[in-house]
Amino acid sequence: MTIRQSHPLSAVAPASLLLEPKIHPDHEEIDLDVISHLVHTWEWPSEKAKNGFVSWKLSDVVLFMFPTGDTARVKLACELLLLGFLMDGPSPLRTLILPKLNP
Repeated sequence: MTIRQSHPLSAVAPASLLLEPKIHPDHEEIDLDVISHLVHTWEWPSEKAKNGFVSWKLSDVVLFMFPTGDTARVKLACELLLLGFLMDGPSPLRTLILPKLNP
């Protein structure tokens, strides 16, 4: 017997408005490719920084946004999103991963 968990917004929104999230069918393969490439090519200041970034599972954002997208395009979007977070302006992540670039 499977017990279905209720949606967290079910108390405030009609059930017809609460859609079940869909993720790309190749999400495990895409995530593994993107993360393994990033982990092996980026220069991490520490193991803690690398593990912290990977634990955020940022590629899931793209995988949920484009559940029916072409696998190659979704993979590229995941890579660009992750690089954007690594290289973007000042943030707590930047001080954790790129300490040499902060003033």
